[in-house]
Amino acid sequence: MKDSSRSGFPPKDVEITVTGPGYQQKLVAVKGRDHLEVFLHEEGYNTVFKSVLTPLGEVNNSHITHAVSMYDRDNSLSVAISGEELLQGNIAGLNVLLRSGMDGVGGNMYIRGFNSIYANSQPLLVIDGMTVENQSTGVSLIDGFLSTPLGAIDVKDIQRITVIKDGTSLYGVKGGNGVILVETLRSKEMATKIDIRAMGGMNMTPSRIPVLSASDYRKYLVDLYQSAGYTGEQVQNLPFINQEKPTLLDNGLYEGNTEYYRYNQHTNWQDELFTESFKQNYSLTVTGGDNIAVYALALGYQINESLIKGNDYSRFNARVNTDIEMTDRLSMRTNMSFVYGKRNLTDEGGISSTNPIYAALMKSPFLSPNVYDTQGNVSPKLEDVDIWGFSNSNAITENAMQENSNYGFLGSVELRYKVWRELNFSSLVGLRFYKERERIFLPENGIAHADLPTSVVTNSMQQRVERMMSLSNETRINYLFKFAHNHSLDATLGFRYQHNKAEDDWAKGYNSPSDEFVSLGTGLNALSQMGGSIGSWNWMALYANASYSLKNRYFLSTTASFDASSRYGEDIGTFQLFPAVSAAWLLSSEKFMRDADFMDLLKVRAGYSVSGNDDIGNYTSRHYYTSQNLLG
Repeated sequence: MKDSSRSGFPPKDVEITVTGPGYQQKLVAVKGRDHLEVFLHEEGYNTVFKSVLTPLGEVNNSHITHAVSMYDRDNSLSVAISGEELLQGNIAGLNVLLRSGMDGVGGNMYIRGFNSIYANSQPLLVIDGMTVENQSTGVSLIDGFLSTPLGAIDVKDIQRITVIKDGTSLYGVKGGNGVILVETLRSKEMATKIDIRAMGGMNMTPSRIPVLSASDYRKYLVDLYQSAGYTGEQVQNLPFINQEKPTLLDNGLYEGNTEYYRYNQHTNWQDELFTESFKQNYSLTVTGGDNIAVYALALGYQINESLIKGNDYSRFNARVNTDIEMTDRLSMRTNMSFVYGKRNLTDEGGISSTNPIYAALMKSPFLSPNVYDTQGNVSPKLEDVDIWGFSNSNAITENAMQENSNYGFLGSVELRYKVWRELNFSSLVGLRFYKERERIFLPENGIAHADLPTSVVTNSMQQRVERMMSLSNETRINYLFKFAHNHSLDATLGFRYQHNKAEDDWAKGYNSPSDEFVSLGTGLNALSQMGGSIGSWNWMALYANASYSLKNRYFLSTTASFDASSRYGEDIGTFQLFPAVSAAWLLSSEKFMRDADFMDLLKVRAGYSVSGNDDIGNYTSRHYYTSQNLLG
């Protein structure tokens, strides 16, 4: 919907802001004209004149000198589970690769390609002003699974996201892979609003991957064994080729192929594995306040069953964000969130012995998931590993346990003080704590275990605990100076510090007395294995930024960040300089463009910046030699 209005006319060389209740604001350059007709779009319309969230505050998109993209859609009805899913395919230049199709799995994000072989190539996350390294601290024991910081945020709580693709020198040694700014739910109005949502859905089973039928598989094995040197008689005597049904003799013995019923079934292993499932999502959002304080409270719970039998994912989120005007000069902003999640998973990737999808595709269709006796009666007991060493996919989904649970807290408090006129001071203190636990038990029956160098493995137990704590502070002072009617200078000086600690511990046990003993301590002590990692790292930066605007048409921005990192080597100076300069010319605001009504925005920009990447590991700079397997 559009609306137009007329008003008193301003000077002819300025840029005016036109807005109205329920409509988006629009910046319009007068360009020396005596008459203007302005059309406004309703709120929510995607326009080039929207305000964009930047590290130093909100800036109109037409005034930005860097390459940025913004995502600010309504996510209340989104079926996405993580922030990575939300951004996938919606931001130009951002490549999002989800690790698998399981619900809640983390993803890898790359801005303008893969930047490094040895260092982390994922962008830095800034969540409600707090910097968060976008990587998992430890390595999951469940193959193919990855947890990420964005995966801990309910997408309904995400208000807007800004992806900064260049000019990230403000974050110095952390900005080499780009920056993603995330702002969570905040109240825009004082009126109390309660929003309750309940969503449900159904997961339909995927199309089946074509595989050999039972008869075709048997023919393939005949060719395979004959090429291995078996004679025709030897091939016919193989239990999966011999078609003579067993006959009970008077002496109680059987004549014929006693394993006939084991090798003469017609099993669609994909039908055994995949199942239709349901997903549920419930949320409660309360926003409101008064002229002193506004708040946003959000609670969310979701449970998603998987397409693979026995797999599911559940998560509980709680968030409280507030904006408080303590005095005319002093205000406070708080952001608090808590998440708890639990998953029942299975391995993915190339580990066929514990990956049910891989095992189902490799398994012969003339075999059965359950045991058959010599008379053709089926037993509830599951079949063991077949003679070719392939696991029973039903044994993986029904009897194995691969559990991942996690909880985390992310909170920050920011104080803002108006020192004098346009001189403002702010300081943000943030805390992030995250803990993840994994419990795995792989039973004896039905699963092909890899043997240890000193022992045959009958069953295995594994556990892992990961802990991470991050404490950060960002303090800055900002001054906005407007002079001579058409000039403005926005200057910022800031200090940033972050301290991180992480620990990842794992242990493995083997050969408990039976599959009824699933705890780690029931395995043989002589076969137990354990390991892990522990580390801490620090980051400190001093930065300055100056942004100059002339007539809201010519823009110049300079940034310098002096960064110190505990990951630097001994031959590197304590502080490293990361400069940036960029400029933009808003051509569409020039007088010679006054008749180009078909064009809302035309801007030319150029910039040069230097940023770094210290995400190389906490102690990599201390290593001179590392081992590498060159023979596979």
